[in-house]
Amino acid sequence: MPDDFTFRILIPSTLGLVSLAFLALGLYALMRRRPFVIHSRWMLVLVVIALSPQIFMPLSMFFREPQYRTGWLDATSLMSVLAMVVLIAYMALQMRGYMVFGTTQESFREALLSALSKLNLKVEETLSSVKLPSVPVELQTPVYGWIGTGQVRLRNGGRRSFWKTSPLA
Repeated sequence: MPDDFTFRILIPSTLGLVSLAFLALGLYALMRRRPFVIHSRWMLVLVVIALSPQIFMPLSMFFREPQYRTGWLDATSLMSVLAMVVLIAYMALQMRGYMVFGTTQESFREALLSALSKLNLKVEETLSSVKLPSVPVELQTPVYGWIGTGQVRLRNGGRRSFWKTSPLA
């Protein structure tokens, strides 16, 4: 079999590593008994690790196994790698800002509004975002209460310097 390393070592170890990371996140939230915040960049790292076999396997077939190469196999393996790279780039665009774990919709909203009121910031609330006219910036705040996560990110890229100067960060 040409990809014995991939099927016997790489895929199981990758899935095991990602599973351990998610178990650690869940146990951390349960042990703390309160929500915690991480930068979304760390979730992107987990996505890249989880998708690495789908990038590594076609590339290894393309470069190491000339007897298995045909015109269509070359094209499909490169298209597969390109699709994974595009997916990771899309995820990188989606995973900006910060993620909150161990929260509900109500507690997330109350905590965010409380933090903003302590900073004496005027707030205009919409369905899934919070506008701060005095800064001016708009925070996108999707909350997935059924899995206990929420996200705080700048809408449409926003002013990235906001996170560096903000006490919310």
